[in-house]
Amino acid sequence: MAALTWHPSSDSALGWTPDGRGILFASGRTAYSRFVELFTVNLDGGYVSSPSSDVWSPDGHCIAENIGIIPDVEVELDPELVRQGKDPQLDKAIEIVMDELARNPLPKPKRPAYPDHHKKK
Repeated sequence: MAALTWHPSSDSALGWTPDGRGILFASGRTAYSRFVELFTVNLDGGYVSSPSSDVWSPDGHCIAENIGIIPDVEVELDPELVRQGKDPQLDKAIEIVMDELARNPLPKPKRPAYPDHHKKK
């Protein structure tokens, strides 16, 4: 394994460039941005650049532009609830976690015996 980039900010590889000769990665390396941006670098470790078009996997699937992370659960965002200060996504996440905990409760740890530091060895 070889490092293709170096920067104090972390880099996360995401996929391939359309021609299969480079890697798409996310990084917070731009000094003027607090957000992570997408970049590409050739496999020989050459010049780092920002992609100007879709990024495709070697098997032909688009893996970047205009595609977010596919949610496990879709939650309709009701503007009225948001105006009331409610968060439907957070409420649904809590509901799912609580249901999961009810079906699969965490084991209760057993309290160890209180140590007796006065025992003679």
